[in-house]
Amino acid sequence: MPKHIRTSIAVTALGLVVLLLAAPFLAPRALPPATAAQKAVRELAAVAPIEVKWNEATGTPDWLDGPLPYALSRAERADPELAARNALNQYRNIFGIQNAFAEFQLIRIETDSLGQSHVRLQQIKDGLPVFGRVLIVHLGETNALGINGDFQPGLDLATVPSLTAAQAESQALAAGDGLSPQVFAPGRLTIYIDDTTHKPSLAWQIFISALAPAERIAYFV
Repeated sequence: MPKHIRTSIAVTALGLVVLLLAAPFLAPRALPPATAAQKAVRELAAVAPIEVKWNEATGTPDWLDGPLPYALSRAERADPELAARNALNQYRNIFGIQNAFAEFQLIRIETDSLGQSHVRLQQIKDGLPVFGRVLIVHLGETNALGINGDFQPGLDLATVPSLTAAQAESQALAAGDGLSPQVFAPGRLTIYIDDTTHKPSLAWQIFISALAPAERIAYFV
């Protein structure tokens, strides 16, 4: 069954009330061993005033705010993409990256009014994009400032499709809503990460439009 996605944002606020009551003494439980990412963050925090926000689903940060103790070489100052990939390799243990030169595709480089560069990199697997997984490396004139975004570590799946693009389009059209659904862009292979199970799957991303309601929806088959 193909999945379809409409862009939306849901924000949930959680409140926690702690009530302290008299209780028998309990021996402290042993803490679980730190992950490789946690160890790497602790080592970095010992030498730099960083702030980290963790992604519970992946067990890696989705925000590493510095400035980071990574000085740019002359070649890196002239080539922000090279600097960004090298910085990701420097902190690969934090994000679960194996090789930033093989696992990312450049989307674009933006320069702001402060002269800072922001390098946006799409995660790929065997040349295929991983849907919704993009890291942004923020660079100052002389050093890396921070890294944020989403990365899916440990991807291990076959990337040879069992369906053709035409078969995937047929299934997406059959599931399409509205009046006269039709494919409005060529299907493309991608790796889709399920929001609930966090399991990766190889999928055709098919874009369907309809006359009524007038909307465009991405289906993953």
